[in-house]
Amino acid sequence: MRHSISFLTAALFCAAAVLLSIGQAFAAGRAAAASSVSANEVLTRLPNGLTVYILKDTRFPLVCTRLYVRTGSANEEPRHAGISHVLEHMVFKGTEHRPKGQVAREVEALGGYLNAATSFDKTWYLTDMPAAHWRTGMDVVKDMAFQAQLDPKELEAEKNVVISELQRGEASPMRKLYENLQVAGLKNTPYGRPIIGYVDTIKAITAQDLRDYVKRWYQPQNMMLLVAGDIEPDAVLACCGDTPTLETLAAVTILRQALPEVRLRVVNVVDLMKLQPHTEHPHGLTDEDYDVLFTRDKPIIFAFHGYPSLVHELTYRRHNKNIHVRGYREEGTITTPFDMRVLNNLDRFHLTMDVIHLLPEKLGTRGAFLIQQLQDKLVEHKQYIAEHGQDLPEIRDWKWNNGNGNYDA
Repeated sequence: MRHSISFLTAALFCAAAVLLSIGQAFAAGRAAAASSVSANEVLTRLPNGLTVYILKDTRFPLVCTRLYVRTGSANEEPRHAGISHVLEHMVFKGTEHRPKGQVAREVEALGGYLNAATSFDKTWYLTDMPAAHWRTGMDVVKDMAFQAQLDPKELEAEKNVVISELQRGEASPMRKLYENLQVAGLKNTPYGRPIIGYVDTIKAITAQDLRDYVKRWYQPQNMMLLVAGDIEPDAVLACCGDTPTLETLAAVTILRQALPEVRLRVVNVVDLMKLQPHTEHPHGLTDEDYDVLFTRDKPIIFAFHGYPSLVHELTYRRHNKNIHVRGYREEGTITTPFDMRVLNNLDRFHLTMDVIHLLPEKLGTRGAFLIQQLQDKLVEHKQYIAEHGQDLPEIRDWKWNNGNGNYDA
């Protein structure tokens, strides 16, 4: 944890982050407006207002995540001088999902790096992770920024740490020179105050002050998420329609739990005409934008609530011909809702097996073992509906649950 000491430092760090950061692909959901900066870059604003910048760089098996919040010491009330920096410290003291110390342990156990920093105009949270574990880095950043516990007892202890940091700075001649110049040049402005604040203002900060500060400034429309690195997925799971989307997300949870090394990209298609080239339909994506989402050659498993031939017709001009569509096959009878999906190979188990079949070299015997488990689960499903006339409880009651689901593969 650190706080910047000059405009130049902040500017250099920001420039470095933009050049070196950013990575991962689209998760389930949709962007409000996306544009490709280049074949390897995407800049988009999500419906909730969050700006996302994604940069693919496959030179090294690393993924860097940066979450910038557009607030710093210049946004603070004078009586709360230093609250941005105190909050930056407190996010390491436990979150709703991770007790004190676990954030750092999780990241470092995977060979990653974790930090946070505060400047005049922004606060940022960062992780650098091996590409195979980018999801943990992303989840940790989210947890720190949005779900910090802000325990009052931890706050009182952490104030002493921050004050010690302040006092060390006051013992530095260079630091004192900088602060004197800062006050002389920027007197009576928010930039005339030290980023770290003052002893009396730090002592006066309460847990409720922190919560109020988060509520005001830590809003998606006031943030930018930058991700950079080796973000190319092993496979793309696309879906269109409510039932195919549910089954796709359920398949993702199975793969996450059983084969976490598989890197998946989920693309939820809400406008089929986006699949056509822009020269064929006004809603169509350019080839460059389409390739950013669907890649040029990775396998695509497309779950569709209609005839598969329609998706093939809409995408046949695209670069990526490695597309496998699961949709309506005119297979059905009087049966349960989930069994209808099974009859059309549109269920979570068949979609998971499709991914494994398309990645034989990567998954090997572990993939084969999971396929056997899923085939056994399909047998169990048939037996259960024959006896009870309804789907298995784990199917009926399944929820996304932050990507964890309730299926124990």
